[in-house]
Amino acid sequence: MSRSARCWGAAVWAKRALCALLSVFFASVAWAVPPRLLLPPGEDPAVWAEALMIAGLEAGPPLAAAPGVLVLRVAGGWQLEALDGAGGRRTLVVAPPVSDADRQELAILARSLTRPVQVAAVEPPKPKPTPRPAVVAPAPPAPLPPPPAAAIVAVVPPPPPVESAPNGLRLSILSGVRAGGTGPAAELRAGLLVGSGRFGVGPSVHGSLPGAVGGAAADQRSASILGGGLGFGLRGRGRAPQVLVGLGAERRNFRLNGDPLLQVWVPRLELSGAGGWGPRPDRLLVTEAWAGADLRQVLVQIGDGAPEPLGRFSAGVALGVRLDGRRR
Repeated sequence: MSRSARCWGAAVWAKRALCALLSVFFASVAWAVPPRLLLPPGEDPAVWAEALMIAGLEAGPPLAAAPGVLVLRVAGGWQLEALDGAGGRRTLVVAPPVSDADRQELAILARSLTRPVQVAAVEPPKPKPTPRPAVVAPAPPAPLPPPPAAAIVAVVPPPPPVESAPNGLRLSILSGVRAGGTGPAAELRAGLLVGSGRFGVGPSVHGSLPGAVGGAAADQRSASILGGGLGFGLRGRGRAPQVLVGLGAERRNFRLNGDPLLQVWVPRLELSGAGGWGPRPDRLLVTEAWAGADLRQVLVQIGDGAPEPLGRFSAGVALGVRLDGRRR
């Protein structure tokens, strides 16, 4: 081989080595700067900051001759246009992200699309005495893009059941004391309410044992009471208080030294409130407070003495149980 041929071959190999070094240099410069991702209009870069940092991306338009991703809104979702910095372009349509996890998956997917496809280098065939056809190794297939991120459906647990107002019957049985009017005495009260929802109406009865009247002990006056009426008002939901207004009458039996003295019917108006507690909202221990007023004045006269008016107002407290029936 002549000297000029050897010099020409050395120049060709030097040129190839220089091109390889320059390609490596420009590739390292391009990858030294993180690829940029241009978000669609209306997206807040601050919301994407964590996802971009995890994926190794920066927010903004791609630089010239550098890898980057453009995100566009299309009819089927979001379209990713990835530039690998070497003239290659790949597109992929994904579902719009709805959470921080979706944004992180989209950013990592966009970063992977900016990596150039590696193709095996093919060396030129060496000159041989007998020319043979060059054998070119097939390029490996391009990696398939990962499937679009599946939409995350949040499973919301059902809300806890709300204690609804009982339907049907409500029975209350209480024992307590009353004061005022005919004087302090032990009392037993019972009430029945019928209704649907929060409103109810129903009868009630009450009775008290003989108690001293007016606090006078010389003539040993006493009175026992048997009364009843019709109540209507608001029935509390579950353990909530119940408020009722009752209109009825009381039969008062007055005695003097143990002998019957007077019997009289007195119309009355009562207001009561009750609240309960217990493990079940339909079976409660309840405390009731009530206040009532006579709608007519009662006078008690003994012998030739002057008639004495009794107090028209009375009040009391009672403790008992309440049972709620429910319609099925």
